[in-house]
Amino acid sequence: MKKLLIFIVLFASSTAMQAQSSFASNSDISKGWRQKKIVVKNGGQTPDILTLLSAFSKAWPAWSVKQVLKHGAKLKDGNQYEDADDWRVFVDRRNGFADLASQTDIDQMETCVWRCKNGHRIFAVSLYEQHDPVTNLLCWYDYDPKTQTLSPARSPVDGYKKAPGVDIGWSLPAHGTDFLIYEYYQPSCPTLTHIYTWDGQQHHPSRILIEDFRYQWFAEDEWYKASEQGFSEYALVYFDGEERPMLCLRKPATSADPAVIREYAVFAPFKSDMQPVAMLDAMHQFTGPFRMEPEADAPWTGKEVVFFNNDFVHTNYCVVVKDGLISYIVKCSPVVNDEGIREGNTEEIIGYGSKDESKHIIRARVAKELKFEPEWKPFEFTEADPG
Repeated sequence: MKKLLIFIVLFASSTAMQAQSSFASNSDISKGWRQKKIVVKNGGQTPDILTLLSAFSKAWPAWSVKQVLKHGAKLKDGNQYEDADDWRVFVDRRNGFADLASQTDIDQMETCVWRCKNGHRIFAVSLYEQHDPVTNLLCWYDYDPKTQTLSPARSPVDGYKKAPGVDIGWSLPAHGTDFLIYEYYQPSCPTLTHIYTWDGQQHHPSRILIEDFRYQWFAEDEWYKASEQGFSEYALVYFDGEERPMLCLRKPATSADPAVIREYAVFAPFKSDMQPVAMLDAMHQFTGPFRMEPEADAPWTGKEVVFFNNDFVHTNYCVVVKDGLISYIVKCSPVVNDEGIREGNTEEIIGYGSKDESKHIIRARVAKELKFEPEWKPFEFTEADPG
């Protein structure tokens, strides 16, 4: 009996391993999908989304694709199948879209069809492996109705120039025809969305959206909404040796004279909220950024980037940034006597560390001034993702 139980366990384990190995991983598909054309059986002139997906699955049998085919075949358009393990399958043949989505870390997918003016179809399959390591894959095909064949083609992601230190994602449209590429450069920073519009034959970059966010003036009490400040252009700003960029927003020109400086602000995360590291406007001016030469017992290494700001009431703000994140802000406020005569300053450190750290920053010497000339791009604000 004991030998029989061992045999059953070994057989079940072997069967499970064989079943798991029968599915193609993103790594497997990534190595070969561009070199392999796929014949679509009974594809005809107007194949629906599941017909194209079934042909893809025979060439590349991913687990998530198999589930969409298995449960989607029984669904009416716009309906979904909900699994007990907290995932669901949705199919919309009319709009050429299907997906498997979940709030868990299981494999997920999206698939979509665009109808071309020349009678062809663009067919895309996006595969998401959410477990460690996370690997996302986009397979992009041109369907020729004469040969009933899917041929690998270039997607907007293939021609996309990813900035250093920036991660990207994408999504296929459940409605409409826009293709979206997302940029993520810090966990608590707003997402940048690049919209590619469809002209009936291919996609073209058209607009850039930035999630709206709130900020304070150097950790003061009042909060401001970025979308209400008149910003119209953005740039991702890098400094010498920095792996992650900071977000720079600029306002429209107020004069045709190029010597007139346009107002702008540089932002970075501070305790999970966006804060300015530098602001140039009617209320604020700044100098820098700088690398500073640390003292022997200073709480920093000299790898940080430092901005010196001052406002119209002569309060100074020193903002210390490392790897695109604000470490702390030193506020230096004037002390005025009863006669209105300035008698000195009071220093306050906002952020991490002790009050003594502000003295190190005030006494530190400039080691190197850093220059930045960002590439400005127009953008629009969009509502922040509630998730």
